[in-house]
Amino acid sequence: MRSWLKDDSGAALITVLLIIMVMSAGVMLTLDTLTYAMRRSVAVQVYSQAKLYARGGEQMAQEAAEQLYDTDQAIKAALGTGDEAAVSFPLDQGGYIKGYLRDASNCFNVNSLVTAPERGFYVVNEVNVLYFQRLMVNIGLPPGQAVSLSSTLVDWIDTDSRPSRGGAEDYDYSGLSTPYRAANNLIADISELRLVKGFTPEILAAINPYICAVPEAAENLLNVNTLTVDHAPILAALVGEGITVNDAARLIAERPARGYDNIGTFWSEPSFDDLTIPQEVRAKADVWPQLFLAEISVKYIDADVKLTSLMQMENDGASRVISRRYGAVF
Repeated sequence: MRSWLKDDSGAALITVLLIIMVMSAGVMLTLDTLTYAMRRSVAVQVYSQAKLYARGGEQMAQEAAEQLYDTDQAIKAALGTGDEAAVSFPLDQGGYIKGYLRDASNCFNVNSLVTAPERGFYVVNEVNVLYFQRLMVNIGLPPGQAVSLSSTLVDWIDTDSRPSRGGAEDYDYSGLSTPYRAANNLIADISELRLVKGFTPEILAAINPYICAVPEAAENLLNVNTLTVDHAPILAALVGEGITVNDAARLIAERPARGYDNIGTFWSEPSFDDLTIPQEVRAKADVWPQLFLAEISVKYIDADVKLTSLMQMENDGASRVISRRYGAVF
């Protein structure tokens, strides 16, 4: 009888120990889950606060852009001292907010290859297609390749699914190893060009300094007061026949020290005396910055946030954010 009780008490003790072990494991798992949830919650709060700091930096950039749009500041832009600004402020926890603002007017908007006769319906803009082709030739691409690339890019953006001559639509992309369809919409980011037929990494590297993707089917107005010699291919492409890239570079290099007071003065330069420049071409340049790009970097505790904002200037001098991207700055 005593032996049976002794054996039974041993089994009960083992059972109790097993229950305690299971309960302990459950408690540990619960604690780990709670700890993870708390850390995740804190991380989300920190990141959200960092994004708010970035948006605050964007507002400061808008105010700076509006100040640079002022008449006196626009003239100073020709000196290279008024078209860009950088600021830095310390934050709690050893962090910081840094901002950089620059004139983003001097590029070819790839979305201007189409026009929108109806809202959300895009058709080819033949005038700007020729402008784009001249730009590609000016940077060294063969004319035939320039025509082909402009055709595939127009087909990527325009609304219809009919391929143009030398272009590409859904049929061309659906047969790839990783099939996809043409966007048939405006380009959201220049990196999207990697999906367009013919735009190899080498070609993208060559044209990237001269193009941009403004979320509107309208051309940029070049700011002749902030053009640099590196922008000569764009200016020459805008004017067209009768002016070479070297001519455009020389014109930019010899710009008056205080810039041009008005666009008429620019078009009155002797370099254009023997040229017939249509009014629609003259209207694509100005002495004011039309676009500003703000790059905001925030470091707050463990969060790193980068915000890139494209701002468009209105006629009344107010700025409007037309695109906003979080992540790495390219």
